[in-house]
Amino acid sequence: MIRLRRQQWIAAAKEKPGTLTVGTSSAGTTNYLAALLFKSMQNLDFTVVPYRGPSELTVALLRNDVDLVINSYEGLPIKGYQGH
Repeated sequence: MIRLRRQQWIAAAKEKPGTLTVGTSSAGTTNYLAALLFKSMQNLDFTVVPYRGPSELTVALLRNDVDLVINSYEGLPIKGYQGH
């Protein structure tokens, strides 16, 4: 797996429009919508691929089924936030 910085990934997406894929949680989730917003704001052409959950998403990334993953960790407690 090759790690690219955000600007490198954007440059690659612009260089090869329509060929890169972005994996997210199920369609309609905030991660999915974030991928669509990223696509729109950067004026990119890539395919957003929804997966059933974070475990499938991680496996897809490790198997190189997707080029980028947009995921969140909202289930993790944050120390110092709301008394934690």
